[in-house]
Amino acid sequence: MARPKKDPSERRTEQVTLALSPKEVTAIHEKAAKANTNVTAFVRAAALAKPVTVTQSQAVDFETRQELRRIGTNLNQIAKALNAEAERLKTDTLINCASVEYFTAVPPNTLRPRVITPQFLEEKPGGPKVISFYAKKARGAMARFIIQNRISDPDAMLDFDTGGYRYAPDLSSPGKPAFYRPAMAEA
Repeated sequence: MARPKKDPSERRTEQVTLALSPKEVTAIHEKAAKANTNVTAFVRAAALAKPVTVTQSQAVDFETRQELRRIGTNLNQIAKALNAEAERLKTDTLINCASVEYFTAVPPNTLRPRVITPQFLEEKPGGPKVISFYAKKARGAMARFIIQNRISDPDAMLDFDTGGYRYAPDLSSPGKPAFYRPAMAEA
């Protein structure tokens, strides 16, 4: 029995020429192999935004293990340093002005002080939203506010009003005080 004929619009009759460096070609060949497919099918799927599943080897090589061990040691050292500084200052609270991405690198169960992470929200259609560009600037302004005002009581940070932000108790949760800025205060 013959294979059914494809619709002419679905036949693959066109070709695209692409210039790549030797490293790029090698990388594509490796990814195609990990995806258990040929290079043509892999590139077609990637270019047309179709899902491409690349599987990782189950065996972790020695260098990767060593690197993971070093990273783990560094993260534990960060936690130890934060704990030591909290003990030196005789405080049970840490105000986190780092981004979520950076601070999640520190395992939370290794920190002794309670962590307070201020949230900075903007008025947007559909409700308050964190806009990373503005939140980054606001975290820096909060750190400056805490240092310049020599704040030692965490509740005093609720007076922060730089850049049009105001404490918003209705948007806050335990350990995550929210600071809200109306739309016209962005400029």
